[in-house]
Amino acid sequence: MSKITKSKWACNKCKFNENVQPVNETQNKKTVHNITNENFNNLTDSVKFMSDKFDSFGTQLQELLSLVKEMREENRVLKEQNIKLNNEIILLVNRVNTLEQKAFDNFIEIVGVPETKDENIVETVKTIITKLGVETTVNRAFRVPSKIMNNPRKLVAELSTRLCSINTITNSRKTKPKGNMFHEKWGMEPIYVNHYLTIFNRNLFFKTKAFARQAGFKFVWFKDSKIFIKKNEDQKAILIENESSLSNLKEKFRKVSYNPKLTWKLVNEITGSNPKNNDRIKTVVVNDIIVNIDDNPKEVSNTAVPKLFSLTAPFLN
Repeated sequence: MSKITKSKWACNKCKFNENVQPVNETQNKKTVHNITNENFNNLTDSVKFMSDKFDSFGTQLQELLSLVKEMREENRVLKEQNIKLNNEIILLVNRVNTLEQKAFDNFIEIVGVPETKDENIVETVKTIITKLGVETTVNRAFRVPSKIMNNPRKLVAELSTRLCSINTITNSRKTKPKGNMFHEKWGMEPIYVNHYLTIFNRNLFFKTKAFARQAGFKFVWFKDSKIFIKKNEDQKAILIENESSLSNLKEKFRKVSYNPKLTWKLVNEITGSNPKNNDRIKTVVVNDIIVNIDDNPKEVSNTAVPKLFSLTAPFLN
């Protein structure tokens, strides 16, 4: 069929329908071509728009990532500065506390002395010190409240020298005096002579004693403006400078219950021993009951170690 014939060709229905005009193939192709170009242009515009948006989004994302990086770096610097400042504050607090405690070197604290009406506190302190075998001058003396209700208030006295206060405390601990040693009406209640501590040291000493009772440490004492703790007579003393050092000691005991490898390290620190690879713990003491490791190792691991074990002597094979 020739091109001319094709252009004039129509179906039977169209031939007898006057309203239907034959479709010109050239016009049809042109229309399709125009529609296709329009859609393509729209599609191109859309792709360009989305590309611009993605470019903008990528730029904003990079800015956000840079901002996050800067904030992380700033946060790291601030953390380091904060740690440094906290350490400096701790050092300053320790220094101030040490200076304050040094100012109390000549002071003693006497606990358990009954209160009397119109008492002469300076003369009372002189009597106690003289009975303890120390000759000194009492510069001043006064009472301070006791934390224990219904107990007599504590006596605080300033002596002439630091040596006099040390000798008074030492002699008191040796003789362990009772009230009737100083006055017949004071009864048989014990009289204690201690260092007069700053509020910081007093609170730290109280917390250290509480930990010592829980962990089975036998000795807690104050000397040369410092607090020490020791397991027993044969083991070395540990310095407690502040609450951080006390917390570190508590943490070491806690970690032992979760990491047995730390046990020997802790034993070495507390006892001063140098165990060998083939050494082992023979027994532990829990609530004053000796527990043999070989009898029930699982029970010892679950019960004794978390309760801050105390080693028997000798504890090594």
